[in-house]
Amino acid sequence: MNEQVEVHIRRGVPGLSLPDLPPGSHPYPDTAVDFAKIAREAGLTVTFQDADRKDRVYLTHNAADCWLPSIVIGAESLIAIGSGLATHLVIQYLRGISDRQVFLHLECTVTHADGSTETTLLEGPRETVLESLREFEVRNIEQARGGSAEAGHPDEQSG
Repeated sequence: MNEQVEVHIRRGVPGLSLPDLPPGSHPYPDTAVDFAKIAREAGLTVTFQDADRKDRVYLTHNAADCWLPSIVIGAESLIAIGSGLATHLVIQYLRGISDRQVFLHLECTVTHADGSTETTLLEGPRETVLESLREFEVRNIEQARGGSAEAGHPDEQSG
């Protein structure tokens, strides 16, 4: 994959009110590290909003829900790789989770060349979130291309 393709992980935990943290400590879901590893294994460059690890606090939630990190992807990256980039990364992460009925929380932002952004907060059953994320990616590719586009999907096997 292209080294210029970047996934940026923002601080915060999508869809969850956060506890008070010490000054200078910034919250991330505990899934952020493994999600970043999967993205790097796919050949993507991964950055965190807080580049210094000591400024990050990873929060664990004792629930059946799965809070994924808040991610930012450039529309040009979606075009270069094909729609389904974020969906593919989420599917790869979920392969390590046995409960297929898991309730997901995910925020995804796509940035466009003109500086505009579109953000979606997705919360719900696994398949519902994955389908909504696919649609979000396709819509943003079409917007970036200036119209309708046929877009392929990477391996979308759930499991």
